[in-house]
Amino acid sequence: MSADRLTDEKTGEPYFRAKVKVDTADLAELHDVRLFPGMPAEVMILTGEHTLFDYMLAPVQASPTRSFRDN
Repeated sequence: MSADRLTDEKTGEPYFRAKVKVDTADLAELHDVRLFPGMPAEVMILTGEHTLFDYMLAPVQASPTRSFRDN
């Protein structure tokens, strides 16, 4: 993943450069799709599973550690 956002010179659209590795079993399921090096793609990056409750509770769980800081 590129450290900074890049901008397409022709369209002005922002993007990030990344190397994507596709599982061969997943490629076999793409019957009429051909992939080429350098082609644009929209990729969903999984970072872990969280429930709505996890997102709602996160600020409450972080409060005790932030409340006793000296700055």
